[in-house]
Amino acid sequence: MRIMKGILMAILSLTALVSCQKAFDVDSVRFSNEGGTKTITSSSYTLSIHDNNANYGTGSTENGIIHVEKEWLTAELDTNAGVITLTADKNDTGKKRTLYISGMYGDIQSSIPVVQDK
Repeated sequence: MRIMKGILMAILSLTALVSCQKAFDVDSVRFSNEGGTKTITSSSYTLSIHDNNANYGTGSTENGIIHVEKEWLTAELDTNAGVITLTADKNDTGKKRTLYISGMYGDIQSSIPVVQDK
């Protein structure tokens, strides 16, 4: 009985550790109104950009690089290096703007906001 309890605890611990994994190493990304480029680490094998209404950007894949863009944001995921490069255009709208990047880690989809100041 004691061995069974130990095995069960080990399985539960491993399950908890795996479920804490995320597609991105950050919970959000913020750009100033000047725009620019930022890099984040990712364990995702997919990448998309969308707004809060599920309108998705366009994309392409070539040589392990996933390139997607929507409105003011461009993202490139190097699936071999596990790095996403985000590039935001200058914001001269006078309004804060937000898009979301999504990716898959295992069979779990994660999304984080990318916010740009006004």
